Amino acid sequence: MKYFGEPVIVPYNSVSVTVSHESSRNLDGFLFFWGWHVTGFDDEHHCQKCFLGKRESHFLKMMEVGVAATIPLTGNFLYICGVTDFKKFSHQDYMRNNFHMPLRWKQGCKAEMTTYNGYTFAVEDAEVVSFNGELAKERYDHLGYKYWSCRNFQFATQMFVPCSK
Repeated sequence: MKYFGEPVIVPYNSVSVTVSHESSRNLDGFLFFWGWHVTGFDDEHHCQKCFLGKRESHFLKMMEVGVAATIPLTGNFLYICGVTDFKKFSHQDYMRNNFHMPLRWKQGCKAEMTTYNGYTFAVEDAEVVSFNGELAKERYDHLGYKYWSCRNFQFATQMFVPCSK
């Protein structure tokens, strides 16, 4: 089933994103790296495919470090995600080392998160959205571990599925 949140309330606002690192000029250490303007949720999929909206082209696996980018928002949420190489880590370290930075536009705020390998993402005019997996497990236990353990799926469940489901 597809769920859509509140109408987009920030269609013409933007955030400023800067990535920094002590010694690297390009983002490294991720198999995939992407950003998504999230406008809804499709509970028939997990990972990136569960998000409705559109991909943000600024976020790439080898993006340049130290350059500020202004990103116009096309939804209420911008989700930045980095997926590490599961062949290089144990399952526990792989899950822990993946990068998840869900953002909501909020003028005057600054959000900051650092990846497992020292890249710091600083975002102006946004706040990090907190979520947990309780709701996803409660509502979607029947779909199995790869659904309700997926951080994208957990976020989307909490942000978009009505309480009465």
